Amino acid sequence: MDYSISPDGTGKYIIIKIKGALRHQESIQLLTEAFDLGAELGIEQFLLDVTESPHAWPLGADYTFVNETVRNENNFNPNAKTAVLVSPEDTSHDFIIMVSSNAGLNIRLFRDREEALAFLAGN
Repeated sequence: MDYSISPDGTGKYIIIKIKGALRHQESIQLLTEAFDLGAELGIEQFLLDVTESPHAWPLGADYTFVNETVRNENNFNPNAKTAVLVSPEDTSHDFIIMVSSNAGLNIRLFRDREEALAFLAGN
């Protein structure tokens, strides 16, 4: 899995781009890096682009990751707003997004980049 984390050109959100298989341990690392960068720059909005990264964890791992790992991160930001961008035909991320939303995270799944950006902009 390759990934990049950087602020967008306007400084309003952090872009997290993932390519390849999404693995649990690397997900923890990139989440930590993204929250750290957000805290450093005063940014609480994230665009998670997984259009090139299908999700293949077991369902139990999704629940544990969201309800234990994410919430226990020292730099977890409960005010974070996250738009997850998937490719139009990809349904592999649907369950973890549902688990995340049910856990109280402000996260939504999008298949259209403009809709994801509108969500982050508050539209």
